[in-house]
This record gives sequence, structure tokens and C-alpha cells, in this order.
Amino acid sequence: MVGVARLYVDEQRRQLAQVRRRMAALLEIMDDQDIIWRPAARLPTAVELARRMCDQIVERLGANLNRRDWFPPLAATAPPTPSVALLRAELDATLAAADDVLRRLPLAMLVDPAPGPRPASNLEHLSIAVAACHEAASQLRFIAALRLGPAALALGGGDDPGA
Repeated sequence: MVGVARLYVDEQRRQLAQVRRRMAALLEIMDDQDIIWRPAARLPTAVELARRMCDQIVERLGANLNRRDWFPPLAATAPPTPSVALLRAELDATLAAADDVLRRLPLAMLVDPAPGPRPASNLEHLSIAVAACHEAASQLRFIAALRLGPAALALGGGDDPGA
């Protein structure tokens, strides 16, 4: 059972690394104006997407696993003029911390129920967090394609042959 749990956690770490590469490739072609561009009134900006993803990782992995102190503090308020460099640094720090949490995670904690109004196991919270990260990366790809054109679709795709 321990071997299966370790394989699962290692796969989730690989998935988060893939999300990190996908988002980095997209942010590489975006500038400071692109990340604050809003495609429509009800759609988020790239900054909002990335910050929401970081918040969810910290909440699901940091709070539920009682490891919030392992994560870098998130900015309480967004800087008045966000930049690609700051956004990449925030994403890198949060995803690196998530990888560290998963690397050091005692496997028995996966089946522990996490506190909350609807108790779920830490395994479920991990699965939800990783799925949400993939969704955020896909939405960032969509925003980049709308803003920069179809060439952006070639970057940040879901398939990662190098992983």
C-alpha cells in the first residue's frame, strides 16, 4: 500500500511540475499588459487566474495538511501594477513549496480527514488541487491565445513529452 501511495504522490508532483512548465512557457511570451488584459467582463485576467491557483494550493495543501508555514506568504493585496516577473516568482515559489510539501509528506496523512464543513481526505484535496492547477494553466493558455493569437496555442499544451 505504501508503494502505491508513493507512486500517487510522485505522479501528483510530476503533474504540478508540468503545470509549472506550461505556465512558464505562456508567461514567457506575455508582457505586463497581457497579464492584466481581461478578455471579457466576467473572465479573469492572467494575474487573477494565477493568484487564485496559488491560493487554492496553499489552502488545500498548506492548511489541510497543517503545513501552511512551508509556503511562502502570498501578497495580501495585488500590487498596483503587476508584472510578469512578479507573477512568475509567485507561481514558482508556490509550486516549489507544494513540491516540497509532497516530497516530505508522511504517506499516512493521505487518508486522514481534513477539517472543514465537508470533511474529505487529504488525498481528495490533493487531487482537487492538482486538477485546479491544470484548469488554471488551460485557462491561461486560452487567454494568451485570445490576446496574442493562435501561435500561443502551441505553447502550454497539456501534453508534455519531456516529462
